[in-house]
Amino acid sequence: MNPLLVSLILPLSVPALASSQPQCTWGLPRHPFPVQHLHHPFCPSPYPTTTKPIPPWTHNPYCINTSSSSSPPWCVFTNAALPSHSHNPHGLSIITTPDLASTLFSNLTSARLDAAYTQPPPPDRLFLEKPYAVIPIAGKGMGAVATRRIQREKVVMVDLAAVLATVDYPADVAERDVRELLRVAVERLGDVEGVMGLARRGLGDLELTVEEDVIGTNSFQLSVAERGYLGLFPEVSRINHACKPNAHIHFSETTLAMTVWSARDIEAGEEITISYAGVDLPSVPRREMLSSTWGFDCSCSLCTAPETERKASDDRRLAFHKLRSQALNLAQEGKYKDAAKRLKELLRVVDEEGLEPFIGDLYELPARVHYQAGDLETARKYFEKCMVHLQKWAVPGPEEEQSLENVREILARLEVEMRERKTSKTKPQVYLGNKT
Repeated sequence: MNPLLVSLILPLSVPALASSQPQCTWGLPRHPFPVQHLHHPFCPSPYPTTTKPIPPWTHNPYCINTSSSSSPPWCVFTNAALPSHSHNPHGLSIITTPDLASTLFSNLTSARLDAAYTQPPPPDRLFLEKPYAVIPIAGKGMGAVATRRIQREKVVMVDLAAVLATVDYPADVAERDVRELLRVAVERLGDVEGVMGLARRGLGDLELTVEEDVIGTNSFQLSVAERGYLGLFPEVSRINHACKPNAHIHFSETTLAMTVWSARDIEAGEEITISYAGVDLPSVPRREMLSSTWGFDCSCSLCTAPETERKASDDRRLAFHKLRSQALNLAQEGKYKDAAKRLKELLRVVDEEGLEPFIGDLYELPARVHYQAGDLETARKYFEKCMVHLQKWAVPGPEEEQSLENVREILARLEVEMRERKTSKTKPQVYLGNKT
C-alpha cells in the first residue's frame, strides 16, 4: 500500500510562529550560517516571506498546516541546483516538517553533497564517464545496459535523491494536501521532465495524480535520521530488477546519495540489474512481494531457471536464515564455539549463493562470536573483513567514516590483547561493545 495515500481531513492556513516556539530552525541548518547569511539569523514566521529564499533553499518553503496549533506545518523545501556539475542535475525537494528539514540539512551542505561526486571512492573503482546507457528493454520498458566491461566492485552510478517524502504524516493532514505537496516538490526540481518521464503503473482503482504514481512506482523506502521516507532517485530507478542481480545499491544518509556497485563482472551489452526484494528471500515470498509492491511478475534468469536450480537456490536462502538464527541463539546462550560452527556453514552458503556483496553486516557476527570463543586470530580476520567491506561499499561521509574508525579501534585493541596474551597467557579482557 502506498504510504502517501491516506484518508485525512481538511487543513487550516499556516499561522505565524508562536512566540513560545524556539527561534529559527525552520528548515535551516542548526549550525551557524557562513558570514554572508548572517543577515537572516532568525525566522519571524514558519516559512520566510521574503522574495529571496534563504540558503540552502532556492525556493521559499511551501507549507500546509495541521489542525493542531501546537503541531508544525508540513512543507516542501527545495534546492533545485544540487549538484550543479553532476550527470543528474535534478536538484532536491524534501517533504517534511521545518524542524526535521533543519536536522536533516544540518549535515547536508552543498560542499558535502558535491563530495559524492568530487570525493568518490578510490579512482580505481570509479568510472568518470557513465559506463551504461538507458535504453528500451523488451518487456521491461527502459533499462540500464553496460556500454563497456565493468569489473567487480566498480562504482556504476551515483545518484542523489530528487524527492525525499516523509511517510508519517499525522492523521489531520488532508490527502489532497499531501498530493499538493508532491506536486510542488516535483514542479520545483531542476529537471522536471526527467522525473515525470519515469515509469508509472497505477494502483488498482485508486485515482492517482501523476506525481503520486511516479513516486509510488519508482521510490525506495529509506530511513533518514531514524525516520521513514520515500526516496526518488531518477537515474537509479531506470535499473530493472533481478532476483540474482549483478549490482547492488548503498544509500548514504549523509549525502542522500544512492551508489550502485557492480557485484560481479558485467560484460558490455549486459543489462545492469539490482534487487527490489531482499536477496536472501526464497522464490515464493520474493515473487509475491514483487507482485504486490512493484506490480510485476518476475521473469529474471533465476525465476525462469529449471526447477532444480530454483529449488537449490531456495534451499540455500532458507539455510541462510536458519543458520543465522541458530548462531544468534547459541551466542546468546554463551555457546560460542557451537555458534562459530554454524557461522562457518552460513558463510559457505553465502558464498555458494553469491550473496556476499549484498549483506553489508555479514562479518560482524562471526567476528564477535570468535572473540568470545577466545579465538582472537579468527576474530581479527573477520573484523578486517568488516573493514574491507566498509571501504568497498561506503560513500564518504561522517557516519561512514565513524563506522570505519570504530572498526579500526577494535582492530588496534585486538592487536594489543593478542600481544599481551602471548606473554601472559591470560583470558581476553577487551570489551568490544555492541556495535561497530
